Amino acid sequence: MKNSDRLDVVQKRSHLEKILNRWGMLTGLAFKVVSLLLENGKVKIGSFEINFGAGRVKDPRTVRLIVANVPQIVSQYTRMYAASGKLEEIYRSVELDDFPEFLRVAGMTDLRMDEFIGEISRYHKRYRSNTTMLESLMWKMRDSFLRFGLDKGFVQPLRQQIAEFGADILGKKGADRDRHVAETIQRLGEQRLAMKLRRHDE
Repeated sequence: MKNSDRLDVVQKRSHLEKILNRWGMLTGLAFKVVSLLLENGKVKIGSFEINFGAGRVKDPRTVRLIVANVPQIVSQYTRMYAASGKLEEIYRSVELDDFPEFLRVAGMTDLRMDEFIGEISRYHKRYRSNTTMLESLMWKMRDSFLRFGLDKGFVQPLRQQIAEFGADILGKKGADRDRHVAETIQRLGEQRLAMKLRRHDE
């Protein structure tokens, strides 16, 4: 898909929709399987049982943290195989839902495509009441913010989006929300600086 110069725009859009929809289905399945595996220690799909011999994870915060990161882990593979700056116009035009839509916005974010901040904002409004979808993209944005290059003009907007997502996930309101957003923005700045220094030392 990244080197699909022989395809016309209609074919590229069709292929991208199919790829993101199928990867989105895989993301949803992985999300549920990992969740059940952590909560029960095993999961059965039809006649097939997954059991790593580990007991169930009792700390709900640990379960939530691991499960919420499943979509962003899957998105790393879609970025490798289906994300390209040459597909920017098509990425902006395809219409998807839920996890396929998450993968679309995640790909635009990683590649810093034009208007990716606006796409994040629209995603936020669309899924404001869906904490699963919000948390999936929040962790993706955080990973992208800390690991990948970012023009100075995008540092504050992306950091703000991550903080706003986090506040909505936790149901923060009023002054408590403002405080949470401000603290998150500061913490992200410190973490980004620490990552830069670590890479420089290496």
